[in-house]
Amino acid sequence: MKLSRFIVSVLSIGLLASCSQSENTSESFKAYKDFEVVVNNSITWPEILNQEEKSYIIFFYSETCAYCHEMQQEVIDFAITCPLKTYFLNTSENTVPIKEDKVINVKNYEEASITGTPTILEVNDVTITDNIAGIDDCLTYLNAQRVKQN
Repeated sequence: MKLSRFIVSVLSIGLLASCSQSENTSESFKAYKDFEVVVNNSITWPEILNQEEKSYIIFFYSETCAYCHEMQQEVIDFAITCPLKTYFLNTSENTVPIKEDKVINVKNYEEASITGTPTILEVNDVTITDNIAGIDDCLTYLNAQRVKQN
């Protein structure tokens, strides 16, 4: 009897500890829409190739993507500090074609697609010139752009 109470007590403590950890984890992530730079530079899918700048990037993210949240501060800092214009597109709120192959060298948004989130599209002269997918490649791209811009 004492052993079963002890086991129940230990399991209860473990359950409470795991609940408080998951609560703290979710609190550490702010929604992208909580950042002014994201709100001011949000675009929709049909707008990806018709911005005023000659060269810019578009960061595709989803509020439910853990990798997007993991790199959130990096991409927001990049958007604030780097001269290369950064636009944001929330795939949770926009219908975006997702295909297996990376598409580049297109000048029409209807021919474009991404492979998932996070993704960065680089646009030069109304043409998608680079399509970077995945957290590691996106972070490598942002760091290379920082070096290139300085």
